[in-house]
Amino acid sequence: MNQPKAVISESEVLDFSDIYIHLKEPETKSYMFFKRIRQTVDVNADSAPHIKKMADIIKKKHEETKQLSFRVAYLKRLYRVTMIKSVDGTMAECRAQPRQLIPLNKLGLPPQVKNWTLNERLCKGGLILVVGAVGSGKTTTCAAIAKARVELFGGVLLTIEDPAELPMHGRIGNGLCVQYEIETKEDFLEAGRLALRCYPADKAGIMFIGEIRDSKSASLALRASLDGRLVVATMHGDSVISALQRLISYTTEEMSINEAYSLLQNGFRLCLHQEWDAGQLKVQFLADTQTAAKTIKQQKIDLLGSELYAQQTKLINNEPIKLREI
Repeated sequence: MNQPKAVISESEVLDFSDIYIHLKEPETKSYMFFKRIRQTVDVNADSAPHIKKMADIIKKKHEETKQLSFRVAYLKRLYRVTMIKSVDGTMAECRAQPRQLIPLNKLGLPPQVKNWTLNERLCKGGLILVVGAVGSGKTTTCAAIAKARVELFGGVLLTIEDPAELPMHGRIGNGLCVQYEIETKEDFLEAGRLALRCYPADKAGIMFIGEIRDSKSASLALRASLDGRLVVATMHGDSVISALQRLISYTTEEMSINEAYSLLQNGFRLCLHQEWDAGQLKVQFLADTQTAAKTIKQQKIDLLGSELYAQQTKLINNEPIKLREI
């Protein structure tokens, strides 16, 4: 049975969440997705001129940079672009980026978890990992945490992103954010080395890694977390435990397995897995209790399930969760 075509108003033409633009035939072979509409939306007479202009901008940027992932701006809106070679020609998947950051207190995190992210103990450094599926809001959560901490403690937030996704560059309260876009995997380590030299002395420092997805970014996250800076990073993953296992596996090209576990045990502060269900943020978490740290030290990440369950149960019962001394 054919579903009726979705109808959008003229004011909603460019309010899509994602669009797949066919770069040779953008006006006839492109498809839009809107958050409030389940089915795919075809390009129409109102949107076609805009899609054509976006295609031209994307082609020019791709020819100049040779990158497969980058940002473009159109009508005061930023889009994250990923190039795709389909069987019908090259397409550009464009995801609209938020116009502004969502404040930490508006995300819907459990109060105890939110308080952990703002604890002064994290000024000593460590690693906060936010994991989930594509489109689960990982970057939004990381950015909210980082921004709230800079507002509270001052200092400098340095981001390393491929590409930069959210409008964060500039003054934030009494602190400063500098966004650094990288172009290749090799840029991660160099960016990290340069970033660690750029933090002012005796000031709180945060490093935001847009996504851990290879050995370079994983090793940077672990090593930087023990350099007196708080590292906030995203990863794709379907659970807290699988994400921590993947983090360790990523590092094998850069360090021994024993070093990786040692760095994680000492630097680990919090891992959040998040997903959206009927408009509500659902969060699974693991905090750095003494039990969690000991289990990681023993290289038994697969046994963290019982500690994770114990922490969730205490949260539900409004019982305190004691974090380890650092």
